[in-house]
Amino acid sequence: MRKIRHLLLILFLGLVCADLSAQDAPPSPVASKPRSPFQLLPGYKLEIRGGFEPHVEGGRIWKPGGLTIEWSFDIYSGGASADTIKQKDILWRMELSPTSTVLVRTRQNRAVLSIGKELNCSATVHNDQELAEMLLMCLTFNNQKGYDAPPGTVVIEPQKN
Repeated sequence: MRKIRHLLLILFLGLVCADLSAQDAPPSPVASKPRSPFQLLPGYKLEIRGGFEPHVEGGRIWKPGGLTIEWSFDIYSGGASADTIKQKDILWRMELSPTSTVLVRTRQNRAVLSIGKELNCSATVHNDQELAEMLLMCLTFNNQKGYDAPPGTVVIEPQKN
């Protein structure tokens, strides 16, 4: 009986030590390069936030000291953000019918781009260059393959439960 206790004690201590050493180990390096669903212009970073459901994500694209673009991709909501803007707030609106791509510029300097009913991007733009940068990046959206991203440009928040 005494030998069994000693054996169980040694086994228990061994498991505890193994568990503690595993906690101190650095995370294993990612085997592949980080991918971005957007092709980023130089100096821009991407934050990805997972949603409650699969195929629901969002985040922001930003350049330190510059433009910040909020984006969301949701195949379930069925709503284009550009369609929710009140008529009195719209400075101009352009629509490409076959793909249901809508770009709206508001009187409050907001640019809202909706591609289909799934992808929505919006930003406060202060000049034509910021609008062009927003469009160049948002129109490259590809959540299937994505694009290579330099190390440190993609930040992924843990998925919400």
